[in-house]
Amino acid sequence: MTEATLLRLAEGIPSGTGGTLATHLALIGPLEERGPVSKGALTRLAKSLDTTLPAGAVVTRWSAQRLLVLVTALDDDDAESAVRDAWRRSSPRKPFPVVISLKTLSARDSTRDAIAAAEADLVDQQAAWGEDLTSDGHAPVPPLSGPRLTRILVVEDDPFASGLLMDRLAREGDFDVTVLDDGADALDRVSSEVFDLAILDGMLPGLDGLDLLARIREDKAWDHVPVIMLTGRTDERDLVRGLELGADDYVVKPFSPIEVLARVRRLLEHGDRED
Repeated sequence: MTEATLLRLAEGIPSGTGGTLATHLALIGPLEERGPVSKGALTRLAKSLDTTLPAGAVVTRWSAQRLLVLVTALDDDDAESAVRDAWRRSSPRKPFPVVISLKTLSARDSTRDAIAAAEADLVDQQAAWGEDLTSDGHAPVPPLSGPRLTRILVVEDDPFASGLLMDRLAREGDFDVTVLDDGADALDRVSSEVFDLAILDGMLPGLDGLDLLARIREDKAWDHVPVIMLTGRTDERDLVRGLELGADDYVVKPFSPIEVLARVRRLLEHGDRED
């Protein structure tokens, strides 16, 4: 999005005072002490912001390591809380540490001036946080009420197989598992939600598993999300096609739930997929 387009959008959102909604501009950047974050991590964060923030919010990449958000809220606290909630949902395990600079737009301030002020404030915050990292290298951001669970999507039409996976993953305690039995329904779901890993059956009603894989890989937000394919097929051509479409691993049926769990953990610990 160009600066001119953003300025026009900001000017079209009415600002308010007192108890009415006002427009808030948030500039988000990673802690520079940790180095640059990957394109995939920023894409996940942008999509999480886009799906979590109130309707009408604008989310755009402002620079290589910056996201810019326009959101309407009652006050700065509400706006920052919404942005931080989206940040916490954006990444497997631990979201990359960020600093957020928030400015309220008013009739007397230009959007360009607000962006410049937010950028200067963000740089100052990055320097301050860089001197106060916790022992594991993460910024001391206020925690959620509980640990953030890793979201896993299982698309499997065999209730016995999906039950085995659900039981094994749920027993681990740190996974939030969504089970669907139709490829078309799964495609609708992934277009509006971000998951940390997907397990797809190769043969599904509604939309074949390989076709589903091809479709979700067209979504930039899924570029870096690991996908495991389950298959009863042993034809080498099917396996090769799945890998070419973007599968990260294959598990042949009948499978051991413990083996699948090990493969899930390996992919999550490995981090972002390569571009």
